[in-house]
Amino acid sequence: MAPRARPLLRERRFERAALAQIEAHRRQQSPLGLARRLARLPLEVHIARLDPAQIRELIESSVVGRHARRGCGFRLGFRYGFFIDPTTPLRALAQETAAVVCCFNGERYLSELLRSIQTQTIAPGEILVVDNASTDGSREVARRGFPGVRLIELATNEGPCVARNRGMRETSKRLVLALDVDVILEPDCLERLLAAFAADPGLAVAAPRAIAEGAAASVQYDGARFHYTGLLSLRNFYKPLAEAEGTGVVSVDAFISVAILADREKLLSVGGYDPAFFFYFEDSDLSYRLHSGGHRLACVEEARVTHRGGTSDLRSAAAPAPRAAFITIRAIAAYSW
Repeated sequence: MAPRARPLLRERRFERAALAQIEAHRRQQSPLGLARRLARLPLEVHIARLDPAQIRELIESSVVGRHARRGCGFRLGFRYGFFIDPTTPLRALAQETAAVVCCFNGERYLSELLRSIQTQTIAPGEILVVDNASTDGSREVARRGFPGVRLIELATNEGPCVARNRGMRETSKRLVLALDVDVILEPDCLERLLAAFAADPGLAVAAPRAIAEGAAASVQYDGARFHYTGLLSLRNFYKPLAEAEGTGVVSVDAFISVAILADREKLLSVGGYDPAFFFYFEDSDLSYRLHSGGHRLACVEEARVTHRGGTSDLRSAAAPAPRAAFITIRAIAAYSW
């Protein structure tokens, strides 16, 4: 038998055995007794091929569930023949996740961002780049350097709101990791965000902590609280990382759209991003609408991204200060209205 055929055979045997255990659990038979009968097979726990509902039921059943819920990855007795990988439910959830990159003239950032997505400890099931009519080489970077990435080319630049909404509608995945092109993810960022959703399926948005590049490890964006002026009070804004408040999953009023993991249906149910903003305050507006719809938002403090450049077309020589001021004032007017 070919070397690769043996692992495949073991995977298929485990898949059959796992499905049999689930069926026994449904019939209120003894999963432990069934595990003893299956112990004769040389099984490896490799349940990534099962769908999320099957994995959830397997982990919740009997002796397997008791140990898996404690996060144990050790063998559950030689006679059972099972190895339980505690990250398996998160890996299944990752397959229901699409990374959607909003890109405009991001040639100098795009490669590094896409590599940071592909090398996550738990990678998403799909990666899309929505290009907002870039005039640099962004599209060629995505097309030639990352053949597994789906490129969506927009004819005109109508702003990041349009691009983000288009990305959410192009995928059928339950969760969307929405990213601006000028961020880099730490290797376990998605895993930590997925863990927050697994622990609280009612979340609409889980945002990582964004660290400002070159700012001596300072927090740039970490969610926000609604302010009585109608604007936002940013949490930990430019605080040194060592002094930033909050650990674990922290409930917030608003997110900053530089990087979020979101429930696609919940965002679309309130209309998604409002294109009237072009950019600036679009995330504040969407946060208000999500709260009005009874949805919850959170920041995951140990999930981190580095924010590198900022809005490219407002920081270039082609975008003078009057245009930047006009876009900002227009956004404030739209938000206040």
